[in-house]
Amino acid sequence: MKRVFYIFIGLAFITSTIACTQILKKNDSRNVEVKSASKVQRSDKYNFIDFNMIDSTHGWAVSKEGILKTGDGGFTWENITPKGINVSDKQYIASNSKGVNNNSLFYTVLDKEIGFIAYKEKNKINIFKTFNGGQKWEQTILNLERNWNDETIEVNIDVVNSKETFVMVTSPKISNNLRMEIYKTDDSGSHWSKVTKNVIDSLNNKDSSYNIEGITGIKFISNNMGWYTIKGEKTKYPFIYNTKDGGVTWEVQKLNVPKEYLKNNEYSINTFPPKFSKDNKQGYLPVEIKSKEKSSMIFYKTIDGGATWNPSIPVEAQGGIEIIYGVDKDGILWIVDGGGNKIYRIFYNDSNVNEITTEINLRGRKVQFIDKDTGLLILEGILYKTKDKGITWEVVR
Repeated sequence: MKRVFYIFIGLAFITSTIACTQILKKNDSRNVEVKSASKVQRSDKYNFIDFNMIDSTHGWAVSKEGILKTGDGGFTWENITPKGINVSDKQYIASNSKGVNNNSLFYTVLDKEIGFIAYKEKNKINIFKTFNGGQKWEQTILNLERNWNDETIEVNIDVVNSKETFVMVTSPKISNNLRMEIYKTDDSGSHWSKVTKNVIDSLNNKDSSYNIEGITGIKFISNNMGWYTIKGEKTKYPFIYNTKDGGVTWEVQKLNVPKEYLKNNEYSINTFPPKFSKDNKQGYLPVEIKSKEKSSMIFYKTIDGGATWNPSIPVEAQGGIEIIYGVDKDGILWIVDGGGNKIYRIFYNDSNVNEITTEINLRGRKVQFIDKDTGLLILEGILYKTKDKGITWEVVR
């Protein structure tokens, strides 16, 4: 059975640290027609909102005109919007770690064939899923357990393989009134089980070293090994949470930091989900250390699948660093700084940081680098491409 992304699974107020397991019933589904099947147009005919390139040829996008798919590197796009989805009715497009409310449209893709679109409607989630690149869609309705009619939630999803997917759902800000659950499916989303045990302890630890303001993401590299990352205020040292039993229990994994970055107790230290190579052995974990004077980003490197992390080359910028980053198919980590005019590229050998000045300000833009030379971005609804590492950009026509 192919992988299915069912998200926004029932949210309940967590009040204990006792392990709990709850199986959700399989949802009935029905086939949905495509609004504009086989309608292919050039990219300049669309007003882009978001995109996700699978490789140099295939990709998905959301535009004001609907859900799109390309098979030629973004030059032309096919409208594959299922009936029942109206992008113009939604205020914005939500993605991982973003607030999801009753006006949000959420979409996630796995490869060139599998993807889903979802939106919250009062206390239920309408989900549209496809296994053939949007030529056919199935619709399911997911009823939430607790009453979330008018509340905003945060959703983080991580897919391990074709069968197993993890979903973390939390309230937008960590507080004494914590609401957080982690769910797992091992049958492509037909059923979900709640797998949390000591998440409350890990988030509300009384140790003054742990002053957590929120969660930035979740990442699994197997059905057992995973992490979630946090925002920290006046934190003594950077740390992440690690599970080795599929999310049932979590332990603090401390990260060593160069002493010059921890000269006082006024730092905010934020960690972000790691990015791994295809073999899940090599990876980078971004750690942002912010003070009143400056912000620094240290990318911790692992070569043993996350068992150990060691600080690599820091990237510094005045005014903070925008957390836009990724690993392209050539294994290069790329980062956009807070000012938006600098792109940093780091290679696995950590021999140097490649700094690139870009002609277009990338701050707050949707940016993705596909390989060491090629990238795409959205500027005022228009799709741009670079072929020189991000130095110059041209409209995709």
